Amino acid sequence: YYVFDALYPVAPLLQSQLGFNDQQIGLLDTAYNVAALLTLIGGGVLIDRLGTARAALLFAGVGALGSALIAVLPAAIPSAPAAAMAAGRFVLGVGSELFIVAATTVVSRWFRGKEISFALAVQLFVARLGSWVADRSPGFAKGLFDGWQPPLLLAAALGLLWLVFAVIYALLE
Repeated sequence: YYVFDALYPVAPLLQSQLGFNDQQIGLLDTAYNVAALLTLIGGGVLIDRLGTARAALLFAGVGALGSALIAVLPAAIPSAPAAAMAAGRFVLGVGSELFIVAATTVVSRWFRGKEISFALAVQLFVARLGSWVADRSPGFAKGLFDGWQPPLLLAAALGLLWLVFAVIYALLE
């Protein structure tokens, strides 16, 4: 959730430094949401066929790639930075949303019985904590917010950490 929400504190920098307008900022969310809408049902079937460990690895990898693309594509394609970032957000949408389905499946399998509601609540708490931290990142990581790219590189590093945790889970499974 941090990786997804890292965009919002950066939006004013995208507007001032890369010339994004409000419509282009909105397009970044649209790209993510379209990816989710196009892939969720089929992705759920794929997760059932691959198994949660392999699916978690696959979609964490796709999500980590998306987070990296968001941070580097606008600099790599300066003639169309909004479209480049939207492409990264699309990839992130595929990986993130399908990873959430896989992670929820993992929690439901590991915590059968009375504990499942608590386990799902903890999962959602951790996710929302990521959103909260992203919203407050300009305060605690003030030095990163001189440019649009450093905060998104931090999000990409957290995307890589997300993949590391998926590898650890797969090894445990």
